[in-house]
Amino acid sequence: MNLKNLAMWAIIVFLTIGLYNMFKNPQSNIRGGNQIIFSDFLSSVDKGEILKVEIQGNNIKGVTLTEIVFLHMLQMIQI
Repeated sequence: MNLKNLAMWAIIVFLTIGLYNMFKNPQSNIRGGNQIIFSDFLSSVDKGEILKVEIQGNNIKGVTLTEIVFLHMLQMIQI
């Protein structure tokens, strides 16, 4: 096995690992100041501070009255 084949296989392995990690949990790439804790979200709903909410699967995306966009991903727990 020459050096070119070894380099090619190394690149294939690293790309495969990277793609696996990316598709395993795609929401892990969305991190930042726009995430909200679910209990804080519920408190904001009770106070009437939420302007708009969009629920898609386990994701909750919304806008507060001060026009701050937030995101929350529900974690499913199996018992």
